[in-house]
Amino acid sequence: MMPLPPPTARLAFREVREDDGDVLAPILMDPVVKQFWPHPLSRDEVTSWIERMHKRYESEGQTYWLVMRQDSGEVIGHAGLLDHFIDDVTETGLGYVFAKEHWGQGFATEAGRAALDYAFRTMDRERVIAAIRPENGPSLRVAERLAMTYEKTCPYYGFDHGVFVKLRGS
Repeated sequence: MMPLPPPTARLAFREVREDDGDVLAPILMDPVVKQFWPHPLSRDEVTSWIERMHKRYESEGQTYWLVMRQDSGEVIGHAGLLDHFIDDVTETGLGYVFAKEHWGQGFATEAGRAALDYAFRTMDRERVIAAIRPENGPSLRVAERLAMTYEKTCPYYGFDHGVFVKLRGS
């Protein structure tokens, strides 16, 4: 088991488990939630996604965690750190996806802040990026609230993405 970020004021984190398909499917299969991804996932793709997360735990020592509300234990999304291969460089990348009924409540910012803190303190990273499609206004606002700085635009998974950077101590 990999270490987890400590709970925040409203959120708790845990590893994605093999039996999490039922809680993740409504999020990952939702066309509104996945509008800035190539496509919403099918149920089989949700299962494959969970398998990839487990492989990343083993190979990279990092990946997405399930994000739950502290007050109810309800799974509301996932967030965490993944290796991103952009412009021939592997970087630690921040990512977050939340069920649409939990948008606009600061959960992505809170989880992003916990993940960044984890990257700098636990993983001893000097730099973390977020790759965000230019039309994804909500994620752009999260990056802004996390004090991430725009660095460049480049292709990533077949779409142009802005690369936003947070340096240790900034």
